[in-house]
Amino acid sequence: MRYKDREKIKKRINDDIDEIKEFDEVDYFINANFRQFLTHGEYDDNSMELNYQYEMLKEIESDKRFMDKLNFVLEKYVRLNK
Repeated sequence: MRYKDREKIKKRINDDIDEIKEFDEVDYFINANFRQFLTHGEYDDNSMELNYQYEMLKEIESDKRFMDKLNFVLEKYVRLNK
């Protein structure tokens, strides 16, 4: 994976982490981003996804070596051209 592409991914992760810092609790994050969708005639919501996203971003934020790990994986295992 090219350096520029890796940097874009890291920037998006950092932007998302900065966004969740505004919210002290997952419920505030869910309320701010909650959406309902009509799928196959039934209402579906994204609160479970938001909860998972918030928790994962909090874990990434607390992992001081996450970016090193991510960089390793992107460099060694991810190929865009293949």
